[in-house]
Amino acid sequence: TKLAALHDRQSRHTEARELLIDVLERKRLMYGDQHHSTLRSMTLVGFAFQREGRLDMAEVLLDAAIEGQIDLLGGSHPQTLDSLFGRAPVHKERGEWAPAEGLLAQVVTGRRRVLGADHPQTLDVVMQLARHHLEVEGHDQAEPLLMEAVDGLRGRWDELSAIRDGVLGAEGFDAAPIHGDYNVSNLLVDVADPGR
Repeated sequence: TKLAALHDRQSRHTEARELLIDVLERKRLMYGDQHHSTLRSMTLVGFAFQREGRLDMAEVLLDAAIEGQIDLLGGSHPQTLDSLFGRAPVHKERGEWAPAEGLLAQVVTGRRRVLGADHPQTLDVVMQLARHHLEVEGHDQAEPLLMEAVDGLRGRWDELSAIRDGVLGAEGFDAAPIHGDYNVSNLLVDVADPGR
């Protein structure tokens, strides 16, 4: 799976998908179709097909994985929520805006409950839902989500800054910024102009 991720980062998508399919088949033989590890591999193959634009194959695999994960792990399990989050782009690429929004909202609710409102994975989905609203409906529904994400990131920033200052001291502030080139203003630009 790690080699497949490397291939994917190198834009070698076909090789990545082939490796993921091989892993999925091996897990099916070892564990059966309804094992959490097999279902996770099924999700990863679905994501690979989605990246290649093969939406019918992605849909079949993701739907089967989600159904199995809900039965086995429950609808609020992080693995199930990851699969639901990954299913939304298939709807969006087909112009199916309402189902995509419904899945994103479901994942936001689940991650808030399971991981907390300020968890980075929760904030990531909040940002995706805000981006969806900006693409489809405009700023009215996106604004409260953007503010939630900014507030959550600001809280994490303050926490990380305190840790950094405790390790590096005040003089280390400029020498080792924890945010790299990414900050709240870049986040807002990224949301407002995702193709940037």
